[in-house]
Amino acid sequence: VAMKIQVVGTPCAGNKVAIYGNYETVGPALRSIFAAYERMGLIITSADLGLSIDQLKQWALPVAPTCLVPLGVYQKGIPSALITANAAFAGLHAMAECLEGSPELGDLTVSLQGIGEVGFRMAELKIAEGSKIFITEANSETRAQFKYANQTACDSGQVHFLEDLDGIYDVRADIFVPCALRDILTTENLVRLKSAGLKMIGGPANNLFPDQVSGPWQYHEAGIPVVPYEGIGAGGVTGVAYSIMTGIFGSAPFTPEEKIAMIRDYITRVMGWSQKYDLPAQVVSDRILFRRALRRRILQHSQADQIIAKLRRAFAMDNPEFESELVCDLTKRGFFKGIGRFQSGGWGFLATEVN
Repeated sequence: VAMKIQVVGTPCAGNKVAIYGNYETVGPALRSIFAAYERMGLIITSADLGLSIDQLKQWALPVAPTCLVPLGVYQKGIPSALITANAAFAGLHAMAECLEGSPELGDLTVSLQGIGEVGFRMAELKIAEGSKIFITEANSETRAQFKYANQTACDSGQVHFLEDLDGIYDVRADIFVPCALRDILTTENLVRLKSAGLKMIGGPANNLFPDQVSGPWQYHEAGIPVVPYEGIGAGGVTGVAYSIMTGIFGSAPFTPEEKIAMIRDYITRVMGWSQKYDLPAQVVSDRILFRRALRRRILQHSQADQIIAKLRRAFAMDNPEFESELVCDLTKRGFFKGIGRFQSGGWGFLATEVN
């Protein structure tokens, strides 16, 4: 979430808490957690994956009335899933432009994993664009709802649902859009996606690599660029920030459309630099976003001329040693391996090697 905030530069957003356990005990768990939140102070919260507003009202509100007062804030806002989907769809256009020949999105075949709130809208946007879509969705009610709402596209063969959820990695598609599961970009799935002729991966699902150190390099070297999820998925923090600010202050200093344009531009730039410097897009993105976060953190604590001068030297690459100490050691291990490994240039080299 912190990295997504750096992409769109929202003045506020939030953090996420993942709870592992038996879903049947979600009620008592919420009651315990929000009782602790109430003792901590004001927590602006809303629902996310696996959690509904009704559950918050039933279990959390009685023990944490301060925490859940902001539920009413969202009545004047925009559902974050809506902005996430719109921004990710704009990101798909940027991805298509990065492919050889810059094809139109409507001329491509897309495989889509998961049609929850975000994936459902993205699928409908792609239908309107003319793309052929392969979909996997575990929830039978969601599948039935989608088929009913998009009967013409399903009957015509534009949309095809896979019975085998795991078969999404074997579909012959141009772009794979993960909208559900994390940790799916494994070495085993890389072999399957490569065999299926996939050209690019990008979607709003978080933490796609189970191995965040070597995973981006494996996919990069195999010739399948992966769009950083904190870029293409940054619409969520945009929606949260917009809703909070309009609900509390009556207005926000930005529009969702402005942030969606920033997300698309970010993807275009990161994928371009990835190709130019022959670095995984995740490596490029991490370098940019961790530096932005570090700038914010330091400058909020001090405006000392000495610190600013050091930062300028480091970010200008005039002092690689200092940059390594200041930036690399504070970020994910293994992501800063210098210039690209292939001197003849990025994706073009990889495509030649494969052919």
